[in-house]
Amino acid sequence: MRLDPGFDYGFIISAPGYKPMGFNYPVTLGYVTHVNINLDPVVPPQELRDSTVTPKLRAGMELDHGFISDAITHRPIAHVEVRLKQSGAAATTNSRGYFQMMTPAQDLSKLRRAEDYPPSDTLTADATGYKTYILTGLWHDPRSWRTINIELTPGTGVVREDDTPVPLMPQESLRKRPAP
Repeated sequence: MRLDPGFDYGFIISAPGYKPMGFNYPVTLGYVTHVNINLDPVVPPQELRDSTVTPKLRAGMELDHGFISDAITHRPIAHVEVRLKQSGAAATTNSRGYFQMMTPAQDLSKLRRAEDYPPSDTLTADATGYKTYILTGLWHDPRSWRTINIELTPGTGVVREDDTPVPLMPQESLRKRPAP
């Protein structure tokens, strides 16, 4: 499809069985843009449905679970080692790229000052042939769950993301953090 440069174009992407997604995208003269579109299914996978997740919840624990896929092919990756550093929880993805971990959690609702919070947790995902994925700044809430979907990039090295809530970040890191 050829579009005239200098305009923002509105797109709606849809496919049977998936929720449609709309977005605006600028077109610039002399640039070719490749865009990956990931649509959410109308019916989530069995592992992510409330009817599957709710019975697994336990007092004083959080369920961290999700899927890991290849960033290029979007296919699931089996045998990825997933670990939470502070809690010590660990899992390995199955053939569908799914993992789940139960981790001890502390009620944070009554804490008011950043210095009262426990250390945040760090998630690491390792797979042969892929860059190591590290997600920092995770706090665990009791009787809850967090879905973490990760796309691993082929190659060597590390990909880092920080999920620390902005009110809890040290002032010096706010200046280094890119605008959303």
